[in-house]
Amino acid sequence: AMGSFTIRSMESGILFDLMTSNGDALGTSGFYCTRSACIHGTESVKKSSQTRNIEDQTVSEFTALTFPKFEIYKDEGGVFGFRLLSRNGEMIFSGGGYESKTKCLEGIEQVRRNAPLASLNFLCEI
Repeated sequence: AMGSFTIRSMESGILFDLMTSNGDALGTSGFYCTRSACIHGTESVKKSSQTRNIEDQTVSEFTALTFPKFEIYKDEGGVFGFRLLSRNGEMIFSGGGYESKTKCLEGIEQVRRNAPLASLNFLCEI
């Protein structure tokens, strides 16, 4: 079973979500101005998601890793999330809402598994 990048248009621009084959959302991109830029963004996530670099920013003395990398963080409410940064350091994808670091790491692993072969699914006419 393959995941998919669901591309949708909002007032602020075009963005994509990465979905598992059973419909779970793994995260979302930032906004793009054009459809082609958004599609290029999915290609960047496919490539960058295969990095082994996971920077754990929840520990006090974390080591900054090279790009591309995932960053794990914890918000004020104690909820964990991740950001995926591309080779040039741009934040291209993020996911959150995890109650533990373990669940967050599982989310990253799901992104790694689903992104490379994910199909493109366009919602409405973009």
